[in-house]
Amino acid sequence: MPRYKFTSEAKADLQHIIDESDRSFGKQQRLKYIRGLQEKAKNLAERPAAGKKHDDLIKGLRSAQYVNHIVYYVPQDQGIAITQAHGCTPEFPFQNLNTLLPKCSVTEQ
Repeated sequence: MPRYKFTSEAKADLQHIIDESDRSFGKQQRLKYIRGLQEKAKNLAERPAAGKKHDDLIKGLRSAQYVNHIVYYVPQDQGIAITQAHGCTPEFPFQNLNTLLPKCSVTEQ
């Protein structure tokens, strides 16, 4: 079964999403949003080619949108490694991807 993993940077992004969701929308909406985000990650792990390619930035990098966030990931042998998750803003979201992918320290989920 395909799996998804988070880099330490992606975990920090996820914690920020959780904190902001809780402050802005409350516990119930936060839980619903996080469950949906986890389901999105699971679906991407099962179909990694479904995301938008970003080979022009980093070979193998893909992204997919979930509601108000974009999840950046790299296909792996048995799923995906999620490298970052950012809110959909006009700001350029690729702050540290060149440094993230080579070390890609992932943990199983």
